[in-house]
Amino acid sequence: MIETVAATCRTLACDVRLAVLYHLRHGTESSAGEIAARVGLPLDWLSSHLAQLTTARFLHRRRSGAHVFYAFPPSLSSSLRFDPLPPLHRALDDPAWAAAGWQENKVVHLTSPVVAPLERTVQRSLDIVFDAATAFGNVRRLQIVRLLMQGGAWTSEAIVERLSMSPAACCRHMSKLLRRGCVRRGGRGTWAIGDAQKTAFHEALLREVEGALRAWPISELINSEMGQAPQGDPFPQNTPALSYPASAALTPPATASHTSPTSGVLTVSPSPLATGDLKQEPGELNNAANAQSP
Repeated sequence: MIETVAATCRTLACDVRLAVLYHLRHGTESSAGEIAARVGLPLDWLSSHLAQLTTARFLHRRRSGAHVFYAFPPSLSSSLRFDPLPPLHRALDDPAWAAAGWQENKVVHLTSPVVAPLERTVQRSLDIVFDAATAFGNVRRLQIVRLLMQGGAWTSEAIVERLSMSPAACCRHMSKLLRRGCVRRGGRGTWAIGDAQKTAFHEALLREVEGALRAWPISELINSEMGQAPQGDPFPQNTPALSYPASAALTPPATASHTSPTSGVLTVSPSPLATGDLKQEPGELNNAANAQSP
């Protein structure tokens, strides 16, 4: 499922979760309390992140009496042809490899005020993982990558038409992929898969994504899932999925009312959520957790 690849990458795009994986990188089991002490966060703050990492199969969870222990496995146990853990382990163990090709001004920096400070080389490695993962945390960007994998002359107009995507959305997604070296500009306004990624980890993650996308027919990835939100659990395995209260669901109103402070006249206009006119800011940290955009 293409949603699983996107959800897996979104799980990586978080400073707290990357810090957890770094402290567990050698595979030794640790209790939730020990992890919280290393990361520098209260346990109640950390519990939701541990749950998300477990659901996404980045952590193995074992209960022993009243204690719960977590371990960072060497690879994902999944039927999908997408396993970012081997390059992730290498990036955490060998920051010099992950930073090959590094340019200080071209990678997003994580500036979390809550996570315990790390060595500069380690933090740089986490920055690189975050930067690369945010490229593929959206189904639309994965569809673009799969489209370009076919080869041929794909202009922005052709991509917009093939994916039934708005030009603004196409521009936003192509810009993010271009900044990470995942795509490149060709001749006569065409696009192609990038051949010079920003770092070694960027290249390794792109190859993993390409391998996973190649397993599905292009028509299935684009036509059946285009513009749809993920259905059900995006992680098809036996670990429990995270649940949210029903009250958290957002049902956009069809209209929005406003009373003028001067005339006192009540006006009713269509809600931007209902009409799709709601604009999103392109900030890197916010986009990492965004739901699929049209």
